[in-house]
Order: sequence, then structure tokens, then C-alpha cells
Amino acid sequence: MNPLLKNILVAVAIVAIAFLGYRFFFSGDAKPAGLKFEGAQNETGGQAGRDFLVALADLKNINLDLSSGIFNDRAFSSLKDMSVSLPSEPRGRPNPFRAIGNNIKVSSPTTTETGGSLNDKLNW
Repeated sequence: MNPLLKNILVAVAIVAIAFLGYRFFFSGDAKPAGLKFEGAQNETGGQAGRDFLVALADLKNINLDLSSGIFNDRAFSSLKDMSVSLPSEPRGRPNPFRAIGNNIKVSSPTTTETGGSLNDKLNW
């Protein structure tokens, strides 16, 4: 086979593969691949949507007038405070992920006072 013809066939094949790859990955499909939309909803889905919208409209109509009702009610004022105060716990190790027994406090994050690197000082 002629080398010129062989080079042309390889170039055409590369262009065809690039074109097909571009069409496959960048096809311009606006909808995400994992979602599927069907035009008509079934009866249950439509009824559930209407029920949700009715409940949402009912919630929007609720007016909480805090000055005249809820905090002046006898039931609210009879509530007792049952909160529990938590005692403060001692703090743990400076680095809980290090092996036990290697709890060295580091004053400078980059170098030590002797000029060596931090890794040399801590034997990392």
C-alpha cells in the first residue's frame, strides 16, 4: 500500500473517531441523562401534587400574632424548664491521630529553635 494513501486513511479514521467522540460526549442534549420526563402524569402523582399545593396554601394563610396569643396563653406559661446543664469535659490530645506516646507540643509550625526542620525534630 502506498504510504501517502495509508497516511490519508489514518488521518480520516482519526477525524472520524474524533467527530463521533465529540457527538457522543457533547451532543447538546439539554436534559441530564439520569432524569426522564414524561408528559402525562399518572392519576396518583397528579392528586398528590394537588394535595401538596392545597397544604402549602393553608400554611401560607397561617398568621402567628406573637403579641396577643401564644406567649400569653396559660398553657404556655405553665411549661417548666427541663434543660440540663452539661459539665465541661477536659480537652483531648493535641493531635488525636498520632500514635499514643508521641504527644509533643509544637510551638512553631515550620522550624524549631535549633534550626532543624519540624520533621527532623519529631522523627517523621
